[in-house]
Amino acid sequence: MSKEPSIFVQIPAYRDSESIPTIVNMLTQATIPQRVYIGVCWQYKPNEESDLLAIPDEYIKQVHYLSFPVDQSKGVTWARHQAQQMYNGEDYTLMIDSHMRFVNGWDELLIKQLKACNSKKPIITYHPSAYIPPHKLEKNPKLTILCANYSNAAGEIRLRGEVLDVTPPTPLRGAFASPALLFASAKLLDEVPSDPYLYFEQEEICFSARLFTHGWDVFH
Repeated sequence: MSKEPSIFVQIPAYRDSESIPTIVNMLTQATIPQRVYIGVCWQYKPNEESDLLAIPDEYIKQVHYLSFPVDQSKGVTWARHQAQQMYNGEDYTLMIDSHMRFVNGWDELLIKQLKACNSKKPIITYHPSAYIPPHKLEKNPKLTILCANYSNAAGEIRLRGEVLDVTPPTPLRGAFASPALLFASAKLLDEVPSDPYLYFEQEEICFSARLFTHGWDVFH
């Protein structure tokens, strides 16, 4: 039997009580949870949150994390960069935020969608749908993609979310990537790692530009 492709999930978590529920939901909803490995950059406030993530025993070998007091944090892209240091040769990578819920079989669905992209170096990305804790997913969610918005008074390019009324039957070419949910070959981590020196502002635009110049194609 051939080995199933593995997935490295990277999570920047800043004092987020939803971090553990996100991890547990991700693993329980995967078709093959054993192939999922997770790297967390855990940023905590001393005397209020523990520097240790309370990972359930059955998943402890699949979850690795680096802990930093909040006064050492240098922003979300720095945190993504820290999480990426725990990559260990997996086949695919998934970038998410620390507050997410997953549909059943999400791992198989993402791999299938990525293979359907007409590109040698595709990424699947979009703004994730809402949920209500503990596990209630949004009913009939619509695809939200990023588009350019030129209304900034300073002349800066900004992004806005565009909700599509109809979900495309096949992956739709786009321009801007959202690190809140992004799936790609793990080769992405070598070619376009997260910028540890960018705090937060313009993260998506800078990341999208770097993806483009390295030959990666955005799909929704």
